[in-house]
Amino acid sequence: MIIKTHTGLGDRKTVRSFIAINIPFDTSRAIKQVLRAFYKQDRNLVYVPIDQMHITLQFLGDGVSEESLDLISKKIQPLIRQLPPVVIHTGELRFGHKSQTIPTVLFLEVEQTEELQNLTKVIHYGMKSLSLPDIRREKDYTRLIYHITLARAKHHVARSFGRQMNAVIKTMSVPILDFKPEKVHLLTSKYTIKGHRYTENYVFPFNSNS
Repeated sequence: MIIKTHTGLGDRKTVRSFIAINIPFDTSRAIKQVLRAFYKQDRNLVYVPIDQMHITLQFLGDGVSEESLDLISKKIQPLIRQLPPVVIHTGELRFGHKSQTIPTVLFLEVEQTEELQNLTKVIHYGMKSLSLPDIRREKDYTRLIYHITLARAKHHVARSFGRQMNAVIKTMSVPILDFKPEKVHLLTSKYTIKGHRYTENYVFPFNSNS
């Protein structure tokens, strides 16, 4: 079932949507243990629930129609079914993306492997072939920075908060986590007072025989 988030042109219902890999429970639980190091910063952070953690492979747009989601599902599912499962390796823990003047996002890097890049490439060209007008066009999929968002600052924070966060990170020994997802998901996003909530709309299994 499609979750409605806002109305587009006319009476057409649209949603904010993206294609992603969800994080398995055991892995997200291990990540949650790592986050305990930030107990002194808790009041300034909103943590992503463990069942909402994911790796974005392609952002589709803020106003995607139900019709487009159905077309995307029919296009992407057979493409993913031809691919073997990818192995995900996590990397360093960081606070703030390079594009942020004042850092606000705590995230775990994900290693950019050839398998993961190929998966992104397949999705990118599959989406491009559909030429849907309500889908955001990605010019260069190779520039995607794979990561798992873990928490966001609650409000506009001072630079000193970023220094506090990075000081904690420097004292930590963050384990490398590996996992092999069995499927890719098409998710929709709805903003609530508790942050973004993600709903699974379509599932694309990998080729389990590979």
